[in-house]
Amino acid sequence: MDLIVRNARIYTDGIEMQGDLGISGGRVSAIGNLGDDAAEIVDAAGHLVFPGLVDLGVSPLAENGCVQQTAQDFSTLTKMALAGGVTTVVSAVSFDSEKPFADQLGEFAAADTQRAWVDFGYHMFVRQWGLDARESALSAGSSGVCSVWIARTDTLSNAPGLALVQSVVRDLPESMMAVVNPTDAVLEEHFRTQLKSENMQGLSSRNSLFPEAIEGAVLKTCGAIVRNSRAHILVNGVSGERTLRELEYMRGQRYPVSAMAKLPHLIFATERMTEETQTPDSPSFPCVWPPVRRRRHQQRLWGALESGLVSAVTSAHHPVGLKQATDSATDSLSAAEGCNGIEHLLRLMFSEGIAKWRIEAETLSVVCCADPAKLAGLYPRKGSLQIGSDADFLIFDPGRQEDIRPLQGAACFDYYAGHPCAGAIKAVYLRGTRVAGEGADTSAPRGAFLERRLALA
Repeated sequence: MDLIVRNARIYTDGIEMQGDLGISGGRVSAIGNLGDDAAEIVDAAGHLVFPGLVDLGVSPLAENGCVQQTAQDFSTLTKMALAGGVTTVVSAVSFDSEKPFADQLGEFAAADTQRAWVDFGYHMFVRQWGLDARESALSAGSSGVCSVWIARTDTLSNAPGLALVQSVVRDLPESMMAVVNPTDAVLEEHFRTQLKSENMQGLSSRNSLFPEAIEGAVLKTCGAIVRNSRAHILVNGVSGERTLRELEYMRGQRYPVSAMAKLPHLIFATERMTEETQTPDSPSFPCVWPPVRRRRHQQRLWGALESGLVSAVTSAHHPVGLKQATDSATDSLSAAEGCNGIEHLLRLMFSEGIAKWRIEAETLSVVCCADPAKLAGLYPRKGSLQIGSDADFLIFDPGRQEDIRPLQGAACFDYYAGHPCAGAIKAVYLRGTRVAGEGADTSAPRGAFLERRLALA
């Protein structure tokens, strides 16, 4: 064998195992008492071993105009992912529906492979829907891009707010997945106009921009749309109690729907949003969608992860700069939305979830690894440490205590800076090669484009 991780306390697929992890040819080849027959042996005694995390919610091309400007942006994104133990990202990409999809995909994948530090795939980002976009989506499905990310802003003229979702879902085949937001553009604009007229534009009033009760009502309406959908639906960013109740009903009725929680909703709560903590020159709460909710909604969300009602967690990594962050403190209705987090995903999930007894370590291995990989169409190659899986894993030290510090070289504003955190990542491996931590090979990017095939019941 190439590598044996000895005395490993392994968490994968919702179970805990104690033993040695054997790696050969970049894949998991054995688990058990493996002896010393390997080119390299790493002692993981006292540490935890998780599969590499899979993040489906990376959106550098989201609706707020924060687009990827340069080739270096993707390199920075994947470096940040690697620092946080995320070894696979699926990112939104805007394709031109008037050009051959396969040609564009080949160009994007070839360029990004040269600068990717982790493995990656794409969502097809959809702002509008027509015959050309439909043909592109069908080409995407046969080319290994098996999901479409539907823009939050509805661009269909003279149509209800969920018309874009309805149009896309109606046309997608069962081999595709649609990533949708629990929102309605018409209602959102109504609340935005109302708050502006009342001069309520600070971040403390942002929760009124889209109340939790409205979010739940929108998801109920969305349920009627997706009930007979052939495609699987991933609701990105459930945040409140009523929303979770509607999700529970849809799951009970066997609708083809899953849900994903965003990291900011698990960390931030409006009770801590005061004038002292949210000043224009030092903003401490991000502008995200849906808005940050109250603590009782947050606690319910943690419970939904533990129970399996919510399948996955995303960092919702969508970085903003210092000016965008400070603007959001005074004019949260117009400011660009966004928050970093991919580099902190594992540590915050461990510190706020496992260390505070909100979820078990086994649950983390499901919601951050196995289930996102299944939704991405990559399981069990990714998100698991089974025999034959890619040897993407991390060694985590639960005993270290240190505050979060901004990642050097990242230009985004870090809302999590200074947050006390339990545990630290000791090493990250990508297909059997140590790519982060002491002794890591950082000579060149090693990420690869992943063709995905969806197989969800």
